[in-house]
Amino acid sequence: MPPPLLRSDAQANRARLVEAARAVFAERGVQAEMKEIADRAGLGMGTIYRNFATKDDLIAAIILEVASSVMVELSAAAALADPVEAMRAMLRVVFATGKQEGPLFKALMAGGYSHAEHASKVGPPAAIDELFESVVQRARAAGALRPDLEPSFVATYLISMLPLYIQLQEMHAPGDIERQLTDLFFHAVLIQG
Repeated sequence: MPPPLLRSDAQANRARLVEAARAVFAERGVQAEMKEIADRAGLGMGTIYRNFATKDDLIAAIILEVASSVMVELSAAAALADPVEAMRAMLRVVFATGKQEGPLFKALMAGGYSHAEHASKVGPPAAIDELFESVVQRARAAGALRPDLEPSFVATYLISMLPLYIQLQEMHAPGDIERQLTDLFFHAVLIQG
């Protein structure tokens, strides 16, 4: 459920807190204190607790913000007429998200936080899952997808590229990761012609 409408200054403070928390969590992990976040945002502790009763509420807001912006980009990619090109574009969004949000995601995962754990606060990831699956279904209808593969499995495989990308960042250059994961994915799921 979205937060109630706020005055413009309250909205600005909330946005500053979320931005500060993203930076602090990416740098120090989720064990960082709320005071550190308030200080980074240049706001008092009262302001942070008026906006977020708990650290979990703040984390849920961050996840929602990231998921919302990624959903916009994924929707644009999914709208491409050619479903294989749509999957390629969606993979580029996944990789760009991993590159930009990798440190934050790693901090959240290391702290034991997951999107699923906060689904009740930010909404289920079903819309993203459905978007991926619809593109995979289109690829199947176009005859590009191997017929022995279940579309929901392929969609999950496509989505799983995000944690793989984040994990591989420490060992490989981004371009190498993107190229190899893309090759692995498409060689595994497309009819080779």
